[in-house]
Amino acid sequence: MTTATAPITNHPTSRWQQLVTSAILGTDRTTPQPTDSPWSLPTPSNTTPNDLLLTELATLSIYQHAGFTSQTLSKTTVKIVPFESVEQTCSRKASQQLAQILQNKSEPLLIQWTDAANKSNLVAPPEALPNLLKNICSQTNSTFRQALIKLVGQRGQWLASQNPSWANAFTSQSEQDQLKLWEIGTHKQRLQILTTLNTTDPQKARQLIDETWKEESADHRASFIKTLEDNLIPSDADWLEQKLDDRSKQVKKNAASLLSTLPDSPLSKRMIDRLLNLITYVPPKGKLLKKKASLTVTLPDTNDDSMKLDSLEARRRLSLGNKASLLNQIVSLTPLSYFDSLESDPINLINIAHQTEWALALIDGWTQAAVTQNNPKWIHALLTTITLRSPVGSDPVNLSWRNEATTTLSKKLTPANASQLCTDMLSQYQKKIIHDHVDELILTCNFQWNDQLSLAIIPWLSSRLQDKSVNYDYALRHLLTETIPHYYSTSLAETLESKLPKQNEHWSANFEELITQCIDTIKFRRDMLNNLSTNQ
Repeated sequence: MTTATAPITNHPTSRWQQLVTSAILGTDRTTPQPTDSPWSLPTPSNTTPNDLLLTELATLSIYQHAGFTSQTLSKTTVKIVPFESVEQTCSRKASQQLAQILQNKSEPLLIQWTDAANKSNLVAPPEALPNLLKNICSQTNSTFRQALIKLVGQRGQWLASQNPSWANAFTSQSEQDQLKLWEIGTHKQRLQILTTLNTTDPQKARQLIDETWKEESADHRASFIKTLEDNLIPSDADWLEQKLDDRSKQVKKNAASLLSTLPDSPLSKRMIDRLLNLITYVPPKGKLLKKKASLTVTLPDTNDDSMKLDSLEARRRLSLGNKASLLNQIVSLTPLSYFDSLESDPINLINIAHQTEWALALIDGWTQAAVTQNNPKWIHALLTTITLRSPVGSDPVNLSWRNEATTTLSKKLTPANASQLCTDMLSQYQKKIIHDHVDELILTCNFQWNDQLSLAIIPWLSSRLQDKSVNYDYALRHLLTETIPHYYSTSLAETLESKLPKQNEHWSANFEELITQCIDTIKFRRDMLNNLSTNQ
């Protein structure tokens, strides 16, 4: 079939408008006539007006699109890098499991898959690279981000270089670039710069803060101070002391909090001097320590103006009055090493403080200090006494405070301490330890569980699953979907499956499926780790 070659009698745009008009008004009112235009096809004499209209609309549309000039791509040289060998790429089974993890967007499983692959010096399969590169670009966990970069290997880095939005993920900013961004960047970007510099060049981070200190808002100044908490340097004691003169209460509070983590700082010494006049501890004496320990507490004077200079302020907090609140603040800013000098075992000190009139002021102060100073011994001691001691009668350390303190302290536990404390608590579940406390501790165990912890959770979990109100136990549901399946010992999957109840008349329709999925995920992890360790 050939098209007409007669001179164009209708401009394409004008003809299109004529045809559209015919379509709107109807061919019985405006009948389109055949033309000799390049887009027209020969039409039989018996062609109806409707067929003619549709045919010419179709051919004219193709003709107009064919008139566009294609874009000319500039000549670029693509650098080809050597890719990993077949032996370095994970096996087909491992690749399939990675695809399933990426499809389900399960970050805990992706972290474990990545960690296992890196330990075996394996790289991800080519088909997974686009998803992994997107994950790298959006990743806020710097440690996991570096693990993913290793996982994608040379092929992934080459692929990222072909896409500007991916390439940036592999480009680390120079110090000069960071300084430029500091001048024009947002507050969030400045915080990121300070966090990075606090690791690579902490002195420079303090210098940048001082350069813009006077122009910053109180909230910004306070957040700048907060970014330095993970890597304090010797000169910070004097530098932070200067920040105590700031007009913002929050800036003073943040500076004082960091100073309390430096035992030799001037502020720490002032707090200790204050406590010498407020707390007297006499350890147990005599043969077999028959004479019990005693703790005498004197509340501070609210008229002491020097306290305001150290961010101490008489104010009612919790159920504490002004003086008790001041005592609480002083204790929270005192190095815990001072209390260790009074009593080597924190549990003994906490237990005797619990018997005094000012139990809440002291124990809450120690809790704040343990979190700020990240002291594992005190964190473990406080959690042990808080969670294993049930409130009785008019106990000043009430249930509401215990729940909040348990959550705060649990987040600071090391994996070893978290595992041991959870195991201890789970072994005593029959003593009616509050479930909320156990739940909070288990949620902090976001690491691979050892067999001891995995076995300890079985009787406790079985008891929870048989409770009549299990369908409304949302904390338990969260544990069954987000924690236990991702961290339970894979070698004990069948043991857990055999010990848990198979059904319960109180379960809702989907609860049995929930447990099945939990067990299946543990087995999936076992197969995943095995495939990556043997690469078969």
